[in-house]
Amino acid sequence: MHVEKYNRSAVGHLIEHYIRNEKIYKTQKHINSDLSEQNYVLGNSELNGMEKYKQIINNPRLKIHNRQDVITLVDVIVSLPKPEYFPQEREKEFFDIAHKFLTNKFCNNSDDFVVLSVVHKDEENSQPHLHYSFSPIIADDNGNLKMCAKQVITRKMLRSFHKEADEVFRDYFGFDVGIVNGATK
Repeated sequence: MHVEKYNRSAVGHLIEHYIRNEKIYKTQKHINSDLSEQNYVLGNSELNGMEKYKQIINNPRLKIHNRQDVITLVDVIVSLPKPEYFPQEREKEFFDIAHKFLTNKFCNNSDDFVVLSVVHKDEENSQPHLHYSFSPIIADDNGNLKMCAKQVITRKMLRSFHKEADEVFRDYFGFDVGIVNGATK
């Protein structure tokens, strides 16, 4: 699992990458366009990524500082464990559990702030992986919303993130799927 934060200027390019806009095949040669039809979206948003992003940031209850460096999108990448750790035929089930875990962890069990959750299977020399992107929003006691990545993605959260995910997958599947490994310890 990998967590990365982005400001507004990067969002358009990221969403093009997620949805595989035609321009993306010219600049990212590691993507095999013949396999792109195998990619799939999780969650229940009827909107494409950019429409959903605009809906989120234009919410009248949302406070966003008018600065270039404000983080408005977080991308969490979850790769399917290698075959020695996980049966590859259970891929869809794995990503469904990952989507639910991340929605619970970052979005209070609601797709309201999820921009896009898409599984990519078309990148050469890469395991299938989930891009789970969301806007880091917190709510106060009065229901007012604030864009605040520093309060959503904390050092404490990052230190326990892999362990929490590992427990969720272990509880669901009944075996160690390899989330906590040499790279994540």
